[in-house]
Amino acid sequence: SPTPANAAQSAKGKDIFAKLCARCHGEQARGSEAYPRLAGQKLPYLQTSITRYRDNTGIRNNQLMTIATAPLKNDDITAVANYLTQLP
Repeated sequence: SPTPANAAQSAKGKDIFAKLCARCHGEQARGSEAYPRLAGQKLPYLQTSITRYRDNTGIRNNQLMTIATAPLKNDDITAVANYLTQLP
């Protein structure tokens, strides 16, 4: 079941997701064969993964993800993660 999220963070995260993420991960964040599902993932996992892509510190680096996440501040990442974690 979806995790309860911070409503204010979630609203901000929805806007960021629509601008930066939806074109690849889909409007509902359900992904595709090429892109992973983000909807309903656990908050710490999402925060860590997005931060690693932005900082290029993860095992799975991806140039498109590094570019897409480059403008995100830490609180933006928290907001996006709060939005995604509560999606069904």
